[in-house]
Amino acid sequence: METEEIKKLKKLNKELIENGCNNFFISGISQKVLDDVFCLNKQNETWVIFYTERGKNENPIYSIKDLDEAINYYKNHIMKIDHWHLIISTRSYEKMIEYKKLLEKSSIKTIENNMPAYKSKNDYVYRLFVINKSIFEAKKIFDNIPCNDL
Repeated sequence: METEEIKKLKKLNKELIENGCNNFFISGISQKVLDDVFCLNKQNETWVIFYTERGKNENPIYSIKDLDEAINYYKNHIMKIDHWHLIISTRSYEKMIEYKKLLEKSSIKTIENNMPAYKSKNDYVYRLFVINKSIFEAKKIFDNIPCNDL
């Protein structure tokens, strides 16, 4: 039988996902520990919110014994973050631009974040992202997200 605590954490998890959040970790609820995320974790009888990067936990930014207060703080904090969703990763500039035009035609803001691939001179991986809830609109346009043809 689920405890009231687990129910509240699952509700928070669902709400964050429904709002397009993908960069968070709720201890005991999230499936996989992500890197470079803010975590909500219970330590002894205290709820702690902290950032973890490359396996190293930073000092807590907030801690409190009351779960409802911890959830409220954590939700507000996570909702302020831009959650990037990869739409396409390709070496074809033309293909990336095609995806970008289709998204922008539907008034979906995009972010280009290209990176050198170093296999040869002028070799780039073109990456296109949308943020937050825009991922749901993008999924209506494209069958397979992310498109990765590397």
